[in-house]
Amino acid sequence: MILPSSFQSNTLDRMVEFLNESNRIESITEVDFGDERYRKIGEGHFGALVESQRFAVDRVPLSHKHIMQWQGMLTREQLKFGHHIEENEVGRIRSPSLQKNVRIGKHIPPDYNHVPTLFTHLIEEINEGLKDQKGSRMMLNTRSF
Repeated sequence: MILPSSFQSNTLDRMVEFLNESNRIESITEVDFGDERYRKIGEGHFGALVESQRFAVDRVPLSHKHIMQWQGMLTREQLKFGHHIEENEVGRIRSPSLQKNVRIGKHIPPDYNHVPTLFTHLIEEINEGLKDQKGSRMMLNTRSF
């Protein structure tokens, strides 16, 4: 498996540790990301994490499409292990056209009516941060020391 060249040498180990810890929190025991069979670029949790990290390193602005694509990768993998999600929910956010409220443990996320606006604000905030970081990096690169 080849990770993007921009990744540091210990990135794979950190990603595997993060994904396995996430599985432990969710009581998922069927998947061990230390096993290469579960580390596929472009698929599942591993693929979504690789792509999101590549976007972060390259400062690629996020879009609704990117995040919904990653959500689809995650849920398609969960379906393989018996987690229930309706096909019309894969790769989509909760909204007035997908009227579903959820609960994650004791946490109750916002009502589906609020998700599209909150989602848009989150993406805008992340992208503004990326612009600020890009500007800061450019200023550092042009200064002489």
